[in-house]
Parts: sequence; structure tokens; C-alpha cells
Amino acid sequence: WWRGRRLLAEQRAHDSLPLAQFVEALNPERPVRVPGTAVFMTRDLSQVPVALLHALKHTKAMHERVIIMQVATEDVPHVADDRRLEVQEVGKGFYTMYARYGFMDEPNLMRALAQCRVQHFHINLMDTSFFIGGLNVGGATFVRKPERVEQVMAGVNWYPNPAVKVSLQYQR
Repeated sequence: WWRGRRLLAEQRAHDSLPLAQFVEALNPERPVRVPGTAVFMTRDLSQVPVALLHALKHTKAMHERVIIMQVATEDVPHVADDRRLEVQEVGKGFYTMYARYGFMDEPNLMRALAQCRVQHFHINLMDTSFFIGGLNVGGATFVRKPERVEQVMAGVNWYPNPAVKVSLQYQR
């Protein structure tokens, strides 16, 4: 199981674009920046989420402020509020946001975003769009793995992070 997850992570890292490199290469005039905030959920803050690249490809525009957000579950029952959220500026309107939860905590992304005010980072939820990308793993990704294990890993990793599921239920 862990070997399959590690191989999948290595493949993802190999196929992805580093966030710092992407932001550094951004032209101030293109793409067009539109008002508002975009939050892209990801499993790795150091890489550009595929959903961001797809949105850029199809809309030819990007929000003025872009937040790359990762939600992690730690091996403790609860994470204190003062340790819950970490926000860092990347540059050119890009930020990374790391939200921590304990395994007994119920992730609440709306509350986490409201907590940004403590760090003097204000988010107007009425002016914010959320993007969640899925992952489809093809059959040729892990050539050395047995077929059944490959299918299980592809199926399990297709589902978003459980914290993302909770946030979607909250928004409905």
C-alpha cells in the first residue's frame, strides 16, 4: 500500500511544475487578472495544481489572488487553533495555505479561512472561487506493479482528500 502511494507521488512530482518556477515566469500583462480570489486544493504546496493549469488553459485568465491550499491530518487527536493554519506569500498574488487537523478533528475549511483574519489575511468568501481537481491514473503508470494493486491504487487515489469532502458538504 505505502509503496504504491510512494510510486504515485513520485510520478505526480515528475509530471508537475514547481510553483515557484511557475510564479516567477508569470508575465504581469498575461494572463489577464480578474477580480477576486481563487482557492485551489492540492496535495503538494510546492507544485502547481493541475486544476489551476486547466482553468488557465480554458479561461485564459487568472484571479488577482490565488491561494494554493493543502489540508493535512496529523497523528494527534486535535490540533490547536494557533497551529491550524499557515499562510505564506509566494509572490505576484500567489499564496500557499497549509491547514492542519488532528485525526479526531472535523475539518472545516470555511472556519479555517475565517481564521485567516488572525494572520491579517482577509478573504471575502462571496468573492472567492474554489477549485478541486481529481486524479486519474492510467494503466501504464506503474509498469512493475501487479495489475490488481495498480487498479486499487488508481481507484483510491481518484477520490479527493477526505477533508475536501467535508468542506463540500459544508458548502451545500
